Amino acid sequence: MAGARPIGSLLISTSENDALARLGSLPARQQLGTALFYGFSHDGRYLVTIGARWDGLLHDVRDGGAPIPLGNIRQGEPHNFGFSPDNTLLVTISPEGAGALLHLDRSREPRSLGDVEAFAFAPDGTTLLTRDEAGVESLWPLGSESPPRVLGRSESRFSSDGEWLYSVDPNSRASIRSLAAGGPAIDLGQIDRYASLYGQAFSPDGKYIVTRDNAGSATLRAEQENWRPRALGVISQHSFSADSNFLFVDGAAGGALLYDLRTMTPVRNVGSTRGFYQLARDASFLLTQQSDGTGMLWPVRTNGSVIALGPLLHDNPSFDFTADARYLLTQDTRRRGVLRDLRRDGAQTNLGLLWQVGYHNFAFSSDSSFLITRSMSDLGTLWDLRSDTPQPVNVGDIGGFDFSPNGNYLITADQQYRWTLRALGRDAPPVALGAEMEHWVFSPDGASLFTLDTRYRAVLYDLAGWLPPERATRVSAVCAASSDAMPPLSPDVRRPRAQATQAAGVETDEAQRVVENAIFKELEGRPWNACDWRGLLAGFPDDRGADWFEGVRQWARLVSVRYFGGDDYTCGEVNAAGDSAPARVAACQISERADADHRRAQGRGE
Repeated sequence: MAGARPIGSLLISTSENDALARLGSLPARQQLGTALFYGFSHDGRYLVTIGARWDGLLHDVRDGGAPIPLGNIRQGEPHNFGFSPDNTLLVTISPEGAGALLHLDRSREPRSLGDVEAFAFAPDGTTLLTRDEAGVESLWPLGSESPPRVLGRSESRFSSDGEWLYSVDPNSRASIRSLAAGGPAIDLGQIDRYASLYGQAFSPDGKYIVTRDNAGSATLRAEQENWRPRALGVISQHSFSADSNFLFVDGAAGGALLYDLRTMTPVRNVGSTRGFYQLARDASFLLTQQSDGTGMLWPVRTNGSVIALGPLLHDNPSFDFTADARYLLTQDTRRRGVLRDLRRDGAQTNLGLLWQVGYHNFAFSSDSSFLITRSMSDLGTLWDLRSDTPQPVNVGDIGGFDFSPNGNYLITADQQYRWTLRALGRDAPPVALGAEMEHWVFSPDGASLFTLDTRYRAVLYDLAGWLPPERATRVSAVCAASSDAMPPLSPDVRRPRAQATQAAGVETDEAQRVVENAIFKELEGRPWNACDWRGLLAGFPDDRGADWFEGVRQWARLVSVRYFGGDDYTCGEVNAAGDSAPARVAACQISERADADHRRAQGRGE
């Protein structure tokens, strides 16, 4: 390829039409034709696109084969298709409003759902809720072909654990019912439909619920108390902490209150606020903007001192915590940004003047490693937060930006709609994706990037081969136990092996021993890690004993997981799922043959 140079397992073109080209089993760049609507499955494996003629296509991102026609799918609606939480089912709605339930492994024929105006899967994947144009809702069991349970006219929401269904009838009377017990619904009384149905009614763990009536009077109920009501008084808004241990209510008489749900009692009165507040993800801090505009940082889990932050910009979002609650970014009334390290006594970093209030002026990566800010002159700065002193990098003119869900990538768009992709935490140059770009979306696993230009031409990029060595994402459950696992083919692995080979002169057992002595000593006595290349290379001694067999088994598992996608699995699980991907089946067969050879060797006493 003229004008290209190798960067890890990618070729980054330096020609005028820059492109990504992964050296692997999947093409890095797939032209998908015209797409007006699109969406990934929750695991990033499947992608649905809808063309200009309402024609739906199902793409298997991992296998990279020909797309599967889905027929015509309704356009212009928020609920025209959706995947089940376990990524095995897909619901589509035709332009005429006919719903269909499809099994993605195609083991069964699609099931007709009748007239469907909207739908939702239960978070546990056991139930599907549909509502027709007349407002009649039905519950469909997904583990059988049993007929649906008709609920009547209502609007409903599942609790986050999938155990409860919260419903509001046309007269704005609410009820809650257990999906497992199947008994009568518990009446919750009259509610304000907008505040209680479309707001955060359930806590993140599904064990608490807050409703408000038309006068603003709020009621808190807990599953452990059989949903018995507790009056909270008149409030304007509320928010649960991410761990469901705390509840913040604003607008209450006498000041906003923070409740500890473990004791069901208020633990802090934070005074009168202006309606802007946020709980850190780990509920370590609560930030509020008081009625005089001053920002206040309240410790939640301790009785530490309250920190006054000075006047804050009265707009949202003008402040945010990182996911690990280490950093807090705030903007004052002059739009000056300040980054505080809450683990280092609030040590401050001046971020300069940030862009206009509202959206697209800053964002944290999901792993809390990076921050991007946009200045008043549209200059982008990427801040590396992995050390005690945040390090800034100029990323040029930006008009929009987004981190991938796994925090490995950053995409930016300049004022001329030219897009640039960067791999974070790796010394690699940015890649230009082209001009006249319109939309982008990362897959939930961060392994794919879907883009649309101004002519709605869709392109799918495979990012799985462009991972920083220390921040790989395609790992199995086994890898989660070790934070220092090193991906195969990374420079940190190839370099010592090449040095050892050169020292020994040829690829010999001596070269292998040099490799082991160079970088594998720390593995002695440690359990196998199926995603650590060092452990795999160290697991092939010449005597073909138990260690040799274990190395082969782990190697086969690594290949099947890292290069053919998915979580960690056994061959039995793959076969039971009816997975027909040839490479994955072949990897399992290797493991099974090695297992059989080992058992035969043990039987002969070898």
